[in-house]
Amino acid sequence: MYFFVLILFACGQETKPITPTEPPSTTEEPSIEQEPDSGEPSEEIDPCEDFVWEDLNPQAPVFRRLTANEYQQSLQSIMNISQDVRSFLLPNESGDGYDTNGSAQVLSSAHIEGYMLAGSLAVREMMSWMSDQRAGSETNVIGTIDSNVDTGWEASSEVVLVSGHAGGKFSLPIGGKYRFIASVRSDIPSTVAFAHFRNGDWEEFATFETTDEYSVFAFEKNLEAGGVSFFAGFPLSGQSAGAQLGIDYIQIEGPLANESYQQNIETCEVETAPNQEMCFREITSHFGRKIWRRPLEPDEVDNLISLANVQMDAGDTAEQALAVVFEAFLLSPHFLFLPEEDSGQKRLLTDHELASRLSYFLWGSAPDDMLLALADGNQLQDEVVLREQVERMISDTRISFFIEHFTGQWMNLRGLDYPVADPSIFDGFSLDLAAQMRQESQMLFSAFLQGTSPINELLTADYGYLSADLARWYDLPDRPEGFEQVQMASYHSGILTHGSILTTFAKADQSHPIARGKWMARTILCREPPPPPPDVDEFTEHPTEGLTKAEALEIHRQDAACAGCHMLMDPLGLALESFDPTGRFREFDEWGNPVDPSGELPDGQSFDDIVELGQILSATDDFPVCFTQHLVAFGLGRQIDTSDYCALRTIVSQSPDQSMATLITEFVLSPLFRYRGKEE
Repeated sequence: MYFFVLILFACGQETKPITPTEPPSTTEEPSIEQEPDSGEPSEEIDPCEDFVWEDLNPQAPVFRRLTANEYQQSLQSIMNISQDVRSFLLPNESGDGYDTNGSAQVLSSAHIEGYMLAGSLAVREMMSWMSDQRAGSETNVIGTIDSNVDTGWEASSEVVLVSGHAGGKFSLPIGGKYRFIASVRSDIPSTVAFAHFRNGDWEEFATFETTDEYSVFAFEKNLEAGGVSFFAGFPLSGQSAGAQLGIDYIQIEGPLANESYQQNIETCEVETAPNQEMCFREITSHFGRKIWRRPLEPDEVDNLISLANVQMDAGDTAEQALAVVFEAFLLSPHFLFLPEEDSGQKRLLTDHELASRLSYFLWGSAPDDMLLALADGNQLQDEVVLREQVERMISDTRISFFIEHFTGQWMNLRGLDYPVADPSIFDGFSLDLAAQMRQESQMLFSAFLQGTSPINELLTADYGYLSADLARWYDLPDRPEGFEQVQMASYHSGILTHGSILTTFAKADQSHPIARGKWMARTILCREPPPPPPDVDEFTEHPTEGLTKAEALEIHRQDAACAGCHMLMDPLGLALESFDPTGRFREFDEWGNPVDPSGELPDGQSFDDIVELGQILSATDDFPVCFTQHLVAFGLGRQIDTSDYCALRTIVSQSPDQSMATLITEFVLSPLFRYRGKEE
């Protein structure tokens, strides 16, 4: 704990918790939610007609922490660790639908304890080559099983099994890369597999071809600390007919040298360097620039060197003292938070602040070497350079973080971790099928991100990405081998009909039109319905005798206290009644009533089904503006208020093709992203 306090005060930061603020007022703008035209002549006034970027004073984002996912991603990209340390961190708080929202975050002693443990484990793995484990020295043997060790099988010159595996349990002291070795033969040529059993699951991770002579096979794999059962033997799918397997020994070595550390972090060896302090300063400055996302100030380096000297005076080796310095880096607010200095007025972000905003927005991690180099040279604010970087980052594989975590919250795909559909009612529904539904939506989202189609077509796309299991579940004729692009049935047009959405917003035994309609209002139109009044009876979708859900909801809307919200939610949700709680098309509901997905919106536009509704919603700028609003909330880590409305409209109007990538690029290039507002 004292390391955290030391660095916290050395960097001039306060330790008071971050607490939520009051939510801003809802944006009021012309939309599909308005009442039908009365027919009276009126002069429409565009509130954004005279808007110019110079008038914008963007909100100052709340000083926010990294989310647990961003923390893990940063350690993996900079320190090349394999173990997942998120289990040691408290769950993320969420505000306005996103865990990046700084106003929802708090900081407690429990958070700090989690960071201390996670940081210590990460540093131990990164420096796993220390002392007697340097490259070129004898590798640490975790354990060996051979004929001289009682493994539960009859001891002999070799362990022979007609079928099955031979192995045992090993204890891994820290996470890292380990080498699995086995000396194996078989009486006839056969396939032998390496496998390990952990957390209740078998995983085969390598196969080799054997002969009747002993051969040594090796395979390397990243594993977390703890117990692991390692086996060598015939694959779980079966052995060669009549084959017998001989195993002379099996062994695990590691953790192996972290070559990434030696190449990218350890610029010199502190134990043997002629000038030890200079070596400390070199490593500290080099690592600090990566982990704090900017060059260190001289006094910051001095403070960290002083910390190392204190540790060595207490008897630590130079490498042990360096490990303490690394842990201090990870406990500093300069790593755990995304700090931006408040100058008391609207200002352009520094290049390093901009690099951090951009990198955590799209990759969920610290800036890479190219972004840091551009920031060091004060080149990133150049619009041509910035545009090139956004294009590079979107085309990079690391954009998968944005795809997973933005869709997980914008579309609420994280809800598929705990689907509520009852498998006893919907035979064949499973967690694996729910995971495939998530992948279906993420792949379509990714296709739009990497392509040039207008974002509105996400609501009407006549193609999708399905596995054989999903195609069978949706009763579609195509049966792809893996996930492939397929032509969808007409009633499965666009992302609104994806099983991921329909399953997440359903009950265990029936569809849930109110939840589905509320999701669509919030996610597609940015019309967040308020909670129901406390004195209003809760509505149940189970119909009264002789009433359909639509008829029951119509009666519910007659209550003036409910009509305002349900006028929009109900037609949106009822349009999806053609799909059961697991995303399958149907013509009759749970009680045998014919489904009627037609409806009328508050502005008077009518539709026959979800396909026509998708066409109506895609015919205006409402969805592109709403999508951009969600991008801003996720990317800036703050709530949106009325002062942002014209900025959102301008970003959309400056995106000629209104593709997803163009909207992201125009947002990043806008003053909304590149400037910091004055704190009120």
